[in-house]
Amino acid sequence: MNILHVIPNPFFFERGGLIRAYRQIALAREHGFQCQVVCYHLGRDIPEAVIHRIPAIPWYRNYAPGANVQRLYLDALLMMATLRAAKKFKPDIIHAHLHEGVFASLPLARRLNIPLLFDAEGSLSGEMSAYGFFGAALFKIIERYLNRQSDFILTSSKQLFDTMRTRFNVPRDRIVLFEDHINTKLFFPRDPDPKCQEQFAIPAGAPVVLYFGSLDRLQGLDILLNVAKIVASQVPQTHFLIMGFPDEKTWEDRFKRAGVLNSHFPGMIRRTEAAEYLSLGTVAVSAKRTGSSQGNGKLLDYMAMGLPVVAFDSGVNRDILGEWGAYAPDRDVDRFAESVLDLLRNPEARRKAGEGLRKRVCDNFSSQTHGDKLLDIYASIVKGDASNAKSAF
Repeated sequence: MNILHVIPNPFFFERGGLIRAYRQIALAREHGFQCQVVCYHLGRDIPEAVIHRIPAIPWYRNYAPGANVQRLYLDALLMMATLRAAKKFKPDIIHAHLHEGVFASLPLARRLNIPLLFDAEGSLSGEMSAYGFFGAALFKIIERYLNRQSDFILTSSKQLFDTMRTRFNVPRDRIVLFEDHINTKLFFPRDPDPKCQEQFAIPAGAPVVLYFGSLDRLQGLDILLNVAKIVASQVPQTHFLIMGFPDEKTWEDRFKRAGVLNSHFPGMIRRTEAAEYLSLGTVAVSAKRTGSSQGNGKLLDYMAMGLPVVAFDSGVNRDILGEWGAYAPDRDVDRFAESVLDLLRNPEARRKAGEGLRKRVCDNFSSQTHGDKLLDIYASIVKGDASNAKSAF
């Protein structure tokens, strides 16, 4: 079976962007599927799939996620690249990621009568509102149209599943919850990597509060800065390892000016190196804000490494972390810092939380358990009976 992934992402494969798509491609390839990808001109190739890119745009080097008016013409180019790639590849399914991927895939799907699978990671209009982007109401109209034009929809969270049903009236038999997953054979608990410790001059045994993901403002870096100030004032030997992009130098300057001197911002970390850096963590954090029903895939990285996790008390986070997460009320800096400090001061609590989260991710979110689910979905779509895919859940 041939699967054509259409991925409107400016940093796909280059800096960890859209890891959900990468994991799905790797899963399909392991099970004998042929996968090709159409995406933007930026980024690097991978061995798991043939990559088709839009023509190079020399002035566009923006790797940041989120709203950007220039992506309107990039998506038009993506549509043309999708048509060209399909002529040679002859896909059985178009797997479109994000709403822009659906936009770029629709002409091909309708022209050649190819099933269109929409992989949704959040609400388009919700994300635009969160970014303060002008015209969020118009985006809701566009979002409703694209949702209903898709033959089948995967959602990354239960909250997004419910949003599709209640807010956009998508028929239930066209939606399946397919949560993020992780290869627990590659990400597993281990001793701190000595080379990484040396890179940041972190003394052996020093506590490390760790974040791994985008430094986009919706991820709550301003909140983490205030949390770090509180934690550093009470446990001054704590180091803060904040891995991601964009604007890592700007954030590093802000942390240093705020007096959080033991803070480290290495920028982009490739997936092939991520486990070594994650091994340094004592406590992992995510201050991601709610608003678009998006998943929170970074939590799976933390869980697979056996790290205790502090996050805001949201439905998405509870669905992933379960009873083993340490939760703070949304945007409550003091409670968030208190939860971090409690874990730093209690080794037994850290051990229990880490072991519980590791077991939970192996039981519910491993690539091994999700592989058969994805294959069942593909097979049902090709047979023209997408509703049968729900039997896998």
